[in-house]
Amino acid sequence: MEELIKITEKDGKKAVSARELYNFLEVETPFNKWIKRMLAYGFNENVDWTKMSSENQLIEYVLSLDCAKEISMLQRTEKGKQARMYFIECEKQLNSNMAVLSEVQLLLKSVQLSVSNTKAIEVIEKKIASIEQKQLIEIKQDYFTILAFCKRNNIHLNFSEAIKKGKIATKLSKEKGLDLRQVDDEKFGYVNSYKYEILKEAFQL
Repeated sequence: MEELIKITEKDGKKAVSARELYNFLEVETPFNKWIKRMLAYGFNENVDWTKMSSENQLIEYVLSLDCAKEISMLQRTEKGKQARMYFIECEKQLNSNMAVLSEVQLLLKSVQLSVSNTKAIEVIEKKIASIEQKQLIEIKQDYFTILAFCKRNNIHLNFSEAIKKGKIATKLSKEKGLDLRQVDDEKFGYVNSYKYEILKEAFQL
């Protein structure tokens, strides 16, 4: 996949330079005014973004991958949609690689504990094949976007509140090992959908 925006690592997490994102999005508003407006959409300092000084004394902002993705969506431009989809694909590749690596490490450890078992290698190969196959199987669950869930339960949220609920649902989904599914939205491009039970917990219903 072609690198559109450089993704680095800060404190063990993937991060994006707000200025690089700004340049890619071709925003006409001055950077300092634009970034302050973007960060006002419910993003938390030292969680979603951090501020630091560069060598030439410019104030720089480092964004988490989720924060960069949501800011891209807020632009409502073709460039914003392109950046958001790029971050989603990077996140998918990262999550996929980490999941496979974690399971493979567990499998290798099991081999070490059962060296005398001549069938261990065959078992490992089958399990690794099963891990790869998981990505091809669609999980059939009841998934809803934040908007669809709110409509179904007659809940009224503004845009900033909806973003916060999405962050909570994303965190809960990751903690419980549940996949996020992408839904095509004519207004915002592709948006996340979550399992119904996750949304009930996020909304404390």
